[in-house]
Amino acid sequence: MSKIKKVVSLVTSLAMAGAVTAGLTGCGDSKGEDTLLWYVFGDKPADLDTVLAKANEIIEPEIGMKLDMQYIDSASYTSKMKNIMAAHEKYDLAFTGFVNPYQEAVALGGLYDITDLVKETGLDKEMPDFYLDSASVDGRIYGIPNVQVVSNPVSICMDKSLAEEIGVDMKAIEDAAQNAKNFEDVKAYSVLLDDLFAKVHAARPDLYVMNPTYDLLIDPFYEQVVSETYIRKDGSSDEIVIDMETEEGKFSAEKLNEWFNKGYIRNDISSTGTAVASNEEWRKIAVRSTTWKPGQDAYDVERYGEEQVYAKLCKPYVGRTSALATMTSVGADSKHPKEAVELLKLMNTNKELFNIICWGIEGTHYTVADNGHIAEVENSGYNGIGQNAWRFGNQFNALLLENQEDDTWEKTEQMNNDAIKSKMLGFVPNTDVITNELANITNVADEYKAKREFGTIEVSKWDKEYADKLDKAGIHKVRDELQKQYDEFLNK
Repeated sequence: MSKIKKVVSLVTSLAMAGAVTAGLTGCGDSKGEDTLLWYVFGDKPADLDTVLAKANEIIEPEIGMKLDMQYIDSASYTSKMKNIMAAHEKYDLAFTGFVNPYQEAVALGGLYDITDLVKETGLDKEMPDFYLDSASVDGRIYGIPNVQVVSNPVSICMDKSLAEEIGVDMKAIEDAAQNAKNFEDVKAYSVLLDDLFAKVHAARPDLYVMNPTYDLLIDPFYEQVVSETYIRKDGSSDEIVIDMETEEGKFSAEKLNEWFNKGYIRNDISSTGTAVASNEEWRKIAVRSTTWKPGQDAYDVERYGEEQVYAKLCKPYVGRTSALATMTSVGADSKHPKEAVELLKLMNTNKELFNIICWGIEGTHYTVADNGHIAEVENSGYNGIGQNAWRFGNQFNALLLENQEDDTWEKTEQMNNDAIKSKMLGFVPNTDVITNELANITNVADEYKAKREFGTIEVSKWDKEYADKLDKAGIHKVRDELQKQYDEFLNK
């Protein structure tokens, strides 16, 4: 994305500021000039203040400032962060990635250019080169990827007891997806999903059948380049394509509408989105579209309440922007950018601090077994945070749960190393000439999100209008420019 910040008029800024104030109860309340404010998504843990007090015993002596973390509910995190950035609110750190998308946040001018600070603080020496290269936007860095698994395959999972009850063969679904080479194969694989969903719906009408967190007919096969443009993961083609101009894209939209009409997808998803904030919500979904990684089984038992069975819909894969899914960035208007980067360095190097933020306080929020693995204390006021350690820093520093294997992190790193690597790795497009078009395309995609990604409206009632709006927004100009640059990259 371009380094040029989006200009926001004074009137718009004031209006946005009012919207942020009205929509964020307690957010932005400064606790003093000696405190860094970090926005994260999810439900605020009841015992957060106790944990932060313990964490600040490490943070304050190291960087001369304290930390305050403020949670925003998952469903509205992206929109509220956009408002915060547009209003030029002074925050120091925020999660960016699959929510609050990184490249869009850069284009909005909402993030601080930390390129020089990363070197000044020595954070660059603590990060794998691949992660920093991935974060480069026109040669500059506006966020630090959280080191974790970057090759986890798109998957579905469900309770083992339910799978056995209805007689589903998850391995057959996995094989059909992983071996799909063309559109006919994708359609054959989709028939297995139809059968699975129908059986689940008949057996458990009290549950939502599926949650379309991932597009089960696109994401296993295509890698996104920028909004609405994709390239095949299997390397069989170097052509950048537009989602709804592909056979798979239109077929996926039609399938989602079919599944929505059959009651497989919650009927209020237009307002709720796909974000799931609590274990209780997860347990209302029978077939969860997710990803898989070593050690995932133990996390999922705690989240879903029982053992899971999985269908990995593609092989481990590292895409061009895989590392951008989970990042932490510094706010454009932060008064303390250097200290914020110093805190990021601590979160990536200081295991004690990282595990306080992830798991809380030993003896209060978790106990440690003889083998060094941990068990969470039930109803401690800080449950379930460590299962999402990827939100905060280097997950390889995280303590292991009691049911995880000792070599979980070694296996994770090995999976990253052995994964299929995108042909686009190292390709960083120059978007200066298509900045306005990218912003316009994002706006159109957001307008049609519920229809395209959740299946709420019959495809024939919106697809032509959608295509026309994307064309006017500049989708073909963007595709052609990206293709030209990618061809040059391949021919170097």
